[in-house]
Amino acid sequence: MKKYILSFAAVAAMLASCSQDDHLEIAGNDTADSTLQPITTIYASSENGSRAVVDGSRILWQEGDRIGVLNSSMNIAYTLSNGVGTTIGEFSNAESGITSIDAVMYPYQQDATYDYYDLSFEIPTVQEGVRGSFDKNAAIMYGFGSSANQQLSLAVNFLKITIPVGVRSVTISSPTTSLTGKMKLSGGNVSAVTDKGCNYVRLIPANGAEYFISDDYYIAVKPGEIVTPTITFVRNYLTFNNALQEISKTSTKNIQFSDNKNVVPLKVDFTTGTIT
Repeated sequence: MKKYILSFAAVAAMLASCSQDDHLEIAGNDTADSTLQPITTIYASSENGSRAVVDGSRILWQEGDRIGVLNSSMNIAYTLSNGVGTTIGEFSNAESGITSIDAVMYPYQQDATYDYYDLSFEIPTVQEGVRGSFDKNAAIMYGFGSSANQQLSLAVNFLKITIPVGVRSVTISSPTTSLTGKMKLSGGNVSAVTDKGCNYVRLIPANGAEYFISDDYYIAVKPGEIVTPTITFVRNYLTFNNALQEISKTSTKNIQFSDNKNVVPLKVDFTTGTIT
């Protein structure tokens, strides 16, 4: 299917419908203090053993990263204070009033909650394309338990796609699979919250305007099989009026992730829209 886009109004309407490494020494209490003093420092690790690895690369902490520290009644933001460029980060909040920990989540989401072993969060439906990497707001990681030293695991899978110059956006959708939106993690399984999940995910240029620079990009989605995905992409169509062109193609096969891998390469011919 081909059509020319004169307005982004339809896109806006659809968006509106969905809501280094070493050796930071870990110190401090391993669990919450029995005297119920506020916990002001948390250590969070994204090391290999946690499966917080994308395509063989570990997730390293960056300046400004924040985690959420949760219990059944609170969700407090802690900011990276030591560990930039490593897999072990020290996160601090001198004003924190939290005295017990049930879960830790990256990145901090204001609306995330913890309730009786269930962690609720949101996978972004619109993600920014980062060359050779992913939108860090979509690389959701978590840890459970009362320890102030947490090892985090990924709560998402990734689609790896090579995007050429001239592509303006890429959307993956499925008729029956919720890929993004409101999610609940329970017993190690991530499921979409009824009527709160979205059956598509859109990747856009990081600055919102420039065309993608040709490279590999990663799109975060809910773990699990993706039924008969459709890929829709908007590209610059070189005509006298420099119009935009939208192409949409549907695969007859499902996308499946193996038990020990959280990345699946999605091969697309951006001339014809063919999906492999």
